[in-house]
Amino acid sequence: MLKRILTALIGIPIVAGAIVQGGALFALLAMILSMGAWIELKKMLEKNEIKLLPVGLGANMIVLFVTWQFGLQGLAAGITVTFLSLFVATLSLHKDPAWFEKINYTFWGFFYTGVLPAHFILLREFLPNFILTTSYGNYTFGELVLWLVLLGTWASDTFAYFFGITLGKHKMCPTISPKKSWEGAVAGFIGCLATIVYLGNNFLQMQYQLLIAIGLIVAFFAPIGDLLESVLKRKLQVKDSGNFFPGHGGILDRLDSLIIVLPLIYYLVLLA
Repeated sequence: MLKRILTALIGIPIVAGAIVQGGALFALLAMILSMGAWIELKKMLEKNEIKLLPVGLGANMIVLFVTWQFGLQGLAAGITVTFLSLFVATLSLHKDPAWFEKINYTFWGFFYTGVLPAHFILLREFLPNFILTTSYGNYTFGELVLWLVLLGTWASDTFAYFFGITLGKHKMCPTISPKKSWEGAVAGFIGCLATIVYLGNNFLQMQYQLLIAIGLIVAFFAPIGDLLESVLKRKLQVKDSGNFFPGHGGILDRLDSLIIVLPLIYYLVLLA
């Protein structure tokens, strides 16, 4: 418990400061998390004799950097170049019996730990000149939406956990995550949606239609992101993805929901 508290006391101010600052500091944080997530994935796969090509880590760093510098166009270019580079890599791997698996796993790892987290930057820097005046000061639109998603995801986990341990009787998916219940899932969904709509309308003065759309996406897909990582860990027979956050597990353990949710929210506000 002490480790969990100390990690939170150190980690939360760092993350909050990077979000508020934005720009290079937030991009650097995203790159560090992406790098750590890739390393965690590599170690988990290696325990099952599955290899990731080192080019995947380099691709992660490049795609996050060009996303920060050039936005969505940079992300698209980074994906294209990485995909073509892996095609070229097959020329040197063609004699390896497992070359096809290595290429596929490397690109999948790049997408999961690089492309999806790159949307953290895209959302934080979305409409940087659109300033909203709230009860707590002036914020850019992208920063406000990012805070809403973070708070909504936290509410989803919190409501699901406490209602699950007190009222949970019907197992949701015992073969994947034995502790999750349908009662907890419903409570997490309602708690997440209510939190986002309440905070967004009363404190951030955002429109109901957008808040409900954000709330529904976060409430539905946050637990799915958690379940997807649970499937991965169960398949690879590991308890935690790592120990980057002492007492809390690895980076993938902490970001599993956000990795899925934040890209969806970015495209929602982009197309809205």
